[in-house]
Amino acid sequence: MPNPFQGWSNMFFDAFGEDLDFVKAMHELNPRCIWTQIETDNTDDDDCVKSIITPGYQCGGSLGYYITEVPFDESDVTELTVD
Repeated sequence: MPNPFQGWSNMFFDAFGEDLDFVKAMHELNPRCIWTQIETDNTDDDDCVKSIITPGYQCGGSLGYYITEVPFDESDVTELTVD
């Protein structure tokens, strides 16, 4: 879902302000349509952190959010690595 606060071509929602308020409201409607981008330790590489997008709403350590039109299937959940 495009972010109406950042321009309709931007799909990323910030983890603060009106973006976060909107994400929380959408989470109330359908929590399986929220994906969270976080940074995590990268133990597979020399880089010290990697950025991933994980299904669901997480408030701690989040960089931001994505909202999908189609809910994720809890039986087939994956994480996406951001290059």
